[in-house]
Amino acid sequence: MKKIIQNSLWLVFDKIIKSLVGLFVGVWIARYFGPENFGKFSYANSLIILFSTIVPLGTEGILVREIVKNSERTNNLLYASFFLHLFSGIFLFSIACTILYILKYEDDLTFHIGLILAVPMLFRFLSVPRYFYEANTEIKYVVYIENFSFLVFSCIRVYLLIIKANLLYFMFSFLFESIVSYFSIFLFYIKGQIGIGRISVDLDLIKETLKESFPILIASLSIIIYMKIDQLMIGSMLGDTPIGIYSVAVRLSEFWYFIPMGLASSFFPTLITKKNQSQFDYLELLKVLHIVLISISFGMAIVIQFIGEDVIYWLYGTPYLGASNVLKVYIWSGIFVFIGVAGGNYYLIEGKHSYVLMKSLAGLIVNVVLNYIWIPIYGVWGAAFATLVSQLVASMFIPFFFRDVRELFFIQLSALSFWKWPSVLVSFVRRWQTGTL
Repeated sequence: MKKIIQNSLWLVFDKIIKSLVGLFVGVWIARYFGPENFGKFSYANSLIILFSTIVPLGTEGILVREIVKNSERTNNLLYASFFLHLFSGIFLFSIACTILYILKYEDDLTFHIGLILAVPMLFRFLSVPRYFYEANTEIKYVVYIENFSFLVFSCIRVYLLIIKANLLYFMFSFLFESIVSYFSIFLFYIKGQIGIGRISVDLDLIKETLKESFPILIASLSIIIYMKIDQLMIGSMLGDTPIGIYSVAVRLSEFWYFIPMGLASSFFPTLITKKNQSQFDYLELLKVLHIVLISISFGMAIVIQFIGEDVIYWLYGTPYLGASNVLKVYIWSGIFVFIGVAGGNYYLIEGKHSYVLMKSLAGLIVNVVLNYIWIPIYGVWGAAFATLVSQLVASMFIPFFFRDVRELFFIQLSALSFWKWPSVLVSFVRRWQTGTL
């Protein structure tokens, strides 16, 4: 349990640093770009993020799980992952650039922004050792590397803002930040290995991994589509300025998403261990994770209702004031995002990958349909409501309707029953202190 807390703190510390510095520099960049150019950046970035998400082919959690369970296969697992990341990165870079050209062939600036932002996909394979450190709860080494690279290039972006540089120079700073970070993680891993052994790629292992990861890949793709499709649809239906305003609200709402990602990733190895030792302890730990994440997300949503407009005005200025109404709606979807992240551990550990696919596709379909109906009527506000409804559907409806995963629904429902929080948390703390957990 001590390692979980330490690893969680490192992951949270990593995201806090990146989020705070990123918010400061990001706000400055948004002001400098203006709503129209910031909308172009947001459109291109959304499309590239969609394809970048596919590069690992859904194997991240499986790789961590297998390293935890079979440490003697670590090298084989990493070699297979290197191979997959390399070829998927090359293929997806080509596809992303082609689609961006087709969509924005008349808009040179948006196309060039997307082209530059897509290049790191070619080098993503170098970051594979990250999963080794995550599995061994030694993520602090990756945190050191990524934060150093991030801070250096954030300083470069501040300099670019001061000298009022061309927009594309900012895009190159994002490109080189990713490449430097990937190379540094790879070199650190190589340096720390006494004997790497003969490099070989186990094709059977790759096939086995891909077979298991395919539902996760489709699910991840569905999730990122319905997280980004609103911005792409706004850009196509309403233009660059509305997407610039909408993107500001989304960025502020998602500013906190490092919390569930960090906590869920750090709980994951111990949840696997508890599953093998005691089903009761495993479910209790999973419930505690849900309670912690729900309480954080609910508290943030309440605060934003009172200070949302002031936050937008203070950070971004008058041109972005229209984002405040979007922010007050969009922030509530964070509750279901946090629930979904916590529940993701359950699906992976229980091997219920097909349900991850179903819930993600359900959320995607709802999001696209509602965006198509509501954006022309309500504008960016309609897109925010569409995201809220789709997150609710994806996170909780599927577990309720299917018996095999209904256990997760009741965990989520119990975690949403705030009057039960004190007794659950007190029991958890007592068992932890006495060593019975």
